[in-house]
Amino acid sequence: MRLVQQAGINHHLIPLIPVQTTEAWLLADPEALRQVIGTNLTADELCLPVRSHQVESDPNPKQTLAQVVQRATAPRGRRRTLRVSDIFAPMAYTISLERLRGVPAYQRFVDEVAGALIALHVIE
Repeated sequence: MRLVQQAGINHHLIPLIPVQTTEAWLLADPEALRQVIGTNLTADELCLPVRSHQVESDPNPKQTLAQVVQRATAPRGRRRTLRVSDIFAPMAYTISLERLRGVPAYQRFVDEVAGALIALHVIE
């Protein structure tokens, strides 16, 4: 946002450039992830973080998410492997927004969206 403002662009923009945040955000709610993947393994057995803010310390959440899916599906001996891309849509309906609020990058996103909507007089 600072770069946009420094460039003199006077439009209200909401940055939607998730570099690694999408996968990190999915890791923030272990219970929802376990439910979507369909595993009885515990969050600890899947090596998921205990606190939602810890996902931001993961240097490669995309790889971590792939490993979690692999661990969760390996014991079943499934012929068809669950792909990480298969869980994005179900997680959108299942993930706890309360858990996501504990992730600083998500909270910044929410604040920026709210700020833009206020500036546009869509909300108060």
